[in-house]
Amino acid sequence: MNKTLFFSFLSLICCISSYSSEETSYLNGNSTNLQQTSFNGEAKALAAWNKLKETFGYSHTVSDSIEYPDYYGGSYIEDGKLIVYIVKGYNEKTPQLLSSDPIFVTKECDYSYNELLKAANEVSEFMVSEKNAENPIREKLSLCSLSETFNRVEVYVNDLSPSFISEFKKQVSNSPAIKFIIAPKYDDFENIVPTPIIIDNNL
Repeated sequence: MNKTLFFSFLSLICCISSYSSEETSYLNGNSTNLQQTSFNGEAKALAAWNKLKETFGYSHTVSDSIEYPDYYGGSYIEDGKLIVYIVKGYNEKTPQLLSSDPIFVTKECDYSYNELLKAANEVSEFMVSEKNAENPIREKLSLCSLSETFNRVEVYVNDLSPSFISEFKKQVSNSPAIKFIIAPKYDDFENIVPTPIIIDNNL
C-alpha cells in the first residue's frame, strides 16, 4: 500500500513537471480570468448595495449615517449576488429595486438590522465599561460580533451554563437575536482548536 502510494506520488510529480511553458501560461491566464470574474462579480454586488443604501435615506452629511428600514435584516455578498435579508411579514413593503434586478437575492429572516445593532451595542457597551471590569459576567465574555450572514449577534463566552445565560440576560441583554458561542481555546497538549458550540438565546 505504501509503495503504491509512493510510486503514484512520483508519477504525479513527473506529470506536473512535464507541463510545457505554453500550458502553464494557459493555466495562469485562466486563473487570472477567474480572479477577474470574481472581482467583477463582487464589484457589481457592491454597486448594488450602494443603490439599495440610497433607498434607506442615506445621509452624506451626518457622518455617512444610514437609517435602516424595519424590513431590512442585513446583507452580504455570495457568488457575485447581493443577498438581502427581509424580516418576515415585510415582503410587500420592500422597494421595487429588489425585484427589478437579478443581482439582488432576497431571503426571509427573524430580526431587523436595527434589532441586531441594538443587541450588539448593549453587549459591546457592557464589555467596554470600566465599571464592569471585575464583573463575573464580563470576565466570561470574549467577543461580540454582528453576523449579517446569519442574522444574529454572536457572543463568544467561556460558560454556557443556564445560570450564566440567565444572569447575562438580566445584566446585559435579553435580545432573542443573540447566539451564544463557546469561545475556542487551544488545547494545551495537541494545540487544537475545538469546534465552537452554538446555542440559541431562547431559554
